Amino acid sequence: MGRDHNPVPGKWYESLDDEEVFKVLSVDEDAELIELQYEDGDVEEIDYETWQELDLTASSPGSFVMIEAVFERSRAAFSFLGQRGVRAEALGARAARAVLKFLEGEAAVDPHLADQMALPLALAGCGGRISTSEVTGHLETVASVLRLFGWSAEVWGRRGGPGGLEVAR
Repeated sequence: MGRDHNPVPGKWYESLDDEEVFKVLSVDEDAELIELQYEDGDVEEIDYETWQELDLTASSPGSFVMIEAVFERSRAAFSFLGQRGVRAEALGARAARAVLKFLEGEAAVDPHLADQMALPLALAGCGGRISTSEVTGHLETVASVLRLFGWSAEVWGRRGGPGGLEVAR
C-alpha cells in the first residue's frame, strides 16, 4: 500500500514494486487523472486511486550539499549530490574533505573552474597558466579540444592530484 502523496508535475519518481522510473507530466484534478512518462518515453495515464496505491520513492537521493569558499579576490565552490544508501553526514564529510584539500594546497582555482577558464585563456589571445587543486579528466578533455582547434594547451600534474593548465598563443 502506498503512502499518501500528491503527484507533482515535473518530478521524477521510482516505483519500489517494479523499479520503473517515471516523471509526472500533468495532473488533471477535475478528471482525477495523472499523466506519466517513463524513462523509455512511453506515456501513460492513471487515475488518482491507482496513484495512491503505488509504493513510490523520489528517484533522486534527496541530499545535496554545496560549500562556497569566499576570498578577497575570488571564490571556489564545491557541490555534491547524494547517492542511495549514503547518509547525508557522509556526503557532508566528503564535501568538507574536498574544500580542505583545496584550502591546504596552493592552487589558484578549484577543479571545476580550471576547465572553464581554458576557453577564455585561449580566446584572449595572450595565453596564460592556472593551477588547480585537482587535475580532472574533464580538464584533460578540454585541453585536447583546444588543441584540435589549433591552440597550444597543456595539462600538467597527474589526474586526481594538483596540477594545472597552460594555454599559449
